[in-house]
Amino acid sequence: MSENTFLTRNYEPWKIKVQKQLGTKAIALQKNDTDRKDEKWFIAEPAIPLFYECHSKDRFRHFCIAPSSEFFRRLILDEDLARRVVRDFPGLFGTKKPEDVLQALWQQDPNYPDISYERFCSIAEHEQFAWIVEYDDNGVVGDKYLRLDLFRHIVKQKEKFDFQGGLLHILKHFSFGGIPLAHEDNNDNISGVHYVLRTIIEAFFMTKWEIELRDNKISYTAMVPHKDHQLKAVFFYNKDAGVYLIRTLRIDNKVEK
Repeated sequence: MSENTFLTRNYEPWKIKVQKQLGTKAIALQKNDTDRKDEKWFIAEPAIPLFYECHSKDRFRHFCIAPSSEFFRRLILDEDLARRVVRDFPGLFGTKKPEDVLQALWQQDPNYPDISYERFCSIAEHEQFAWIVEYDDNGVVGDKYLRLDLFRHIVKQKEKFDFQGGLLHILKHFSFGGIPLAHEDNNDNISGVHYVLRTIIEAFFMTKWEIELRDNKISYTAMVPHKDHQLKAVFFYNKDAGVYLIRTLRIDNKVEK
């Protein structure tokens, strides 16, 4: 997906309709997400819907991204913000410690100057997400609803802690400006979070999926070209809510030139 074909559009007529449809899905997910059942934040209506137009083959396709907050909106859309965080706090990236990444975000963001780091971490885990859907010329949302969390959990794996699911889990596989976001040996440089967002949209809405079975759980995977590699996107589906969530987006295997 070319960076030059992903342009902001303001589709005012469809805002209320899309918000209503997403609100219904949010309530369904709140009732059926076993990890976070009954947490009130889950039913928060998307406050800042953003509308995009992307050319695909012989037609334009319309997408809506609805972040839960101004913080998440800026993080996924403001390329300068992500670069600035990494530039200003390089010592907090590449450490393999999720708390360092959250510390950098907390110190940089001006919207949270008066809250504790612990409170910020709670907000980051439980209140930061975006809905992504495709809609038609009449503002009717399609049948695929994707929820992108900032992260799902922080979990312990092999004597270390890591982000599980969501955007921060994905970003650990890349570098900005040569600075690895999680792993010291990761030199796969990308332009910013916006690139990741476009790639997720391409994988979820525009690419044929394969089905994988892991630990008796079904995952849906899509392969997207990336430099001389392929990126593998992995989604899982909450059947009861009718909502997809993303597990990861990472380099899969080397593609011969």
